[in-house]
Amino acid sequence: MPNLIFAGPTTQNVPQVKEKLAGAAFLPGAIIVLNGSDEFIPHGTAGARGRYYVAQENYLAMKNVDDTYSEGDLAIGMIPLDEQFFYVRVAASQTITEDEALASNGAGLLVSAVATDEVLFYAEEAVTTGAGETALVLARVATGVVPGP
Repeated sequence: MPNLIFAGPTTQNVPQVKEKLAGAAFLPGAIIVLNGSDEFIPHGTAGARGRYYVAQENYLAMKNVDDTYSEGDLAIGMIPLDEQFFYVRVAASQTITEDEALASNGAGLLVSAVATDEVLFYAEEAVTTGAGETALVLARVATGVVPGP
């Protein structure tokens, strides 16, 4: 089990981040966006891209990758750039294979991409999630993503 969300490369050991209030609850590794109130919320459009961030573990409050951000918490969103690696959160009931394309499920989690989806990440390892459980999977950012401003 990873204890950090950002996984490299080591030449970029300090990813660019934004700190905003959480407008909803989400776990580190979730795909998040800014809402109209300038708060982080889970990415809400299945198969879409747009400007998104990866929720970092809340090191400011000495929390780990399994500690949920609650609405109103100060949240940390990492700006994903090409060739970076993150542990991202995969939805329940998924069987992900290495090099599989991952897309948003519309609730801040990632699922296997289908032909019409915008690909956000590629899995670097295989993982299977059970019913009702999410998991962190090592993934690289898909080339050409639109990073957050």
